[in-house]
Formats: sequence, C-alpha cells, structure tokens
Amino acid sequence: MFFIIFFNLFNVSYAVDIIDDKDLLQEITSAASNKNYILDYVYYSPVHGIIPLRYEHLTKNNKEVDSLSFLSTDTSIRKIINHDNEQEYFFWDAKHNYKTNYKPFRLFIPPFNKGSYKTLLENYNIEFIRTGIEANRKCSVYKISSKYNNTYSYLIWVDSKSRLILRANLINSRNLLLEEFRVLSSTILPPSDNDNENDKKLLVNEVNSEKYNSESFDWHSNWIPQGFQKFNSTEYKLKLNGKKVQVKMYTDHLFYFSIYFTHGESTQNVENRVVKLGPQIMESKNLNGNLVTVIGSLPLKTINKILKNVSSESTN
Repeated sequence: MFFIIFFNLFNVSYAVDIIDDKDLLQEITSAASNKNYILDYVYYSPVHGIIPLRYEHLTKNNKEVDSLSFLSTDTSIRKIINHDNEQEYFFWDAKHNYKTNYKPFRLFIPPFNKGSYKTLLENYNIEFIRTGIEANRKCSVYKISSKYNNTYSYLIWVDSKSRLILRANLINSRNLLLEEFRVLSSTILPPSDNDNENDKKLLVNEVNSEKYNSESFDWHSNWIPQGFQKFNSTEYKLKLNGKKVQVKMYTDHLFYFSIYFTHGESTQNVENRVVKLGPQIMESKNLNGNLVTVIGSLPLKTINKILKNVSSESTN
C-alpha cells in the first residue's frame, strides 16, 4: 500500500496537461515574442564548444528588440542588438563595432523566438515525449520534426508556467546532437510601456532596416523547401574587388538559409565543395561565370537541391 501511495503522489506531482499542438505552438511563440525576459544559458556544439550567453528580450511600443551578450572574453564579440532584422555588433575592441542588415539574427539564440505558430503548425509534427526539470523549473519535453524531411529536428523542454523554452537540442535524422541551448536561469520582467533605465540599456543605438527589391535580381530560386518564405534581400559590394553580391534570405520561422549570388566571381573546382560548421552547411557552384553559394542550418540534401535549382541568364 505504501508503494502505491508513493507512486500516485509522484505521478500527481509531475502531472502535465497534454495540450493541443496548435495551442502549444501558439503559447510558445507568443511567450517568446511578447514577454519581457532574460535568459542566462550555455550554447554548446561540437564545433564551437561551450559558450556562456545572456539573451534579453523586450517588447516596447509593439516592437521587439532583443540583445545577445557573450559572457566570456574568449569571443571577440561582446554584444549584438537586433531591431527590425538589422543588427548592431559590439566587440570587446570597440573600434571594430559595426551594424548590418543582411546577416540573420539566428546563431547562438534559442529557437522559436521569431516563430509564427501557424506556419510552424503547417510544416512540423509535434510529439509529446515526457516531463522533466530544467533550470529548477517543471517542463514538458516535445519533439518537433519536419513533415517533409527537409530540416533537422528539435527536442525542446518547455517551462510549464511561462511557456519559454529552457532547453533545446538540435538533432539530425540519426538523433545525433548538433547543438544545444540550456538555460541556467530565467527572469520574467514586467511589461514596459514607459522609458526606464533598463529599456535604455537594451534599446541603445536603435537602427532601421532597409530592404531591397529582389525582383530586380537577374537570377532566380526555382525551388524552395515547403513552408519557407523570403523575408529579406540585400545587395552590397565586396571591398576587396568591388564584385556585386546579391542575397536572398528565407525562413520557415524555425530554420533559416541564404542564397548568395556573386556577379563575375568564378572559382575553379568549386562544384560539390561543401563546408560544414556544426549544423551550418555551405555549398557553392559556378553559374555562367558567377558564384552561387547556399548557407543554412539544413540537411545537406536540402541545401544541395536549393543550389541546383538556382538559375540565371546573366553571363560574366
């Protein structure tokens, strides 16, 4: 009888309400986008090792601003502030500070913080795995996997109260760990409608994003993975040789990839050249005397198919 009572008490203490997939994703993405919070966590990958980080998220006047601080001087970057898809980079050596509007704010930050639950629901399966404890918080563990096998999968630990993700393991089709986000402590901040000192620290150097009309580009992306949409495009020139580079950026609100088209840049023996950096994969090809490169946190077969389906009538 004692063991039966103990077992029942244990189950009650860890009882979890299994909610509908739509409600779960809506609560996760809403919490990440609408709450003001601070996460102290470690990022790990076999490539980068362990990196201690602090992520701060603030919603102010219906706009999101987030900040990523590197807590170790082993990295050259000290802080990144993101606002309207444009980032400002601060280095320990202040003279190297700069801002850009063509690099996705993705690496080293937890997933789902920019997600649309409707899009995610259309493209991903959700499976409840078990309950668990992370950062001294009671969590539910779920597996998020692509319906079309175009992306990697996530195991996520969701705070049962705040609905923030306190741990996320990115895994491949063989369940091998590619990277991990693991929160050590989380702080929920009160809503911020008026200016205060904390806002000013986070909102320092607000920037505006300038988007480019990619319809004027003379090259085309003829196949994009199911569920992905272009969210930005840009154009710039290489300082070294003045070559024009055009970029299209895509997301399904969980994963990202970019296509780089460098005009008049042709490299010998570039075909089938693949570079892997953790979950990030880069592959390039020559196209009519131009260099095309696809970079993203996607399986190689998906990156390869995107690259093969880039076409252009431009010849250099």
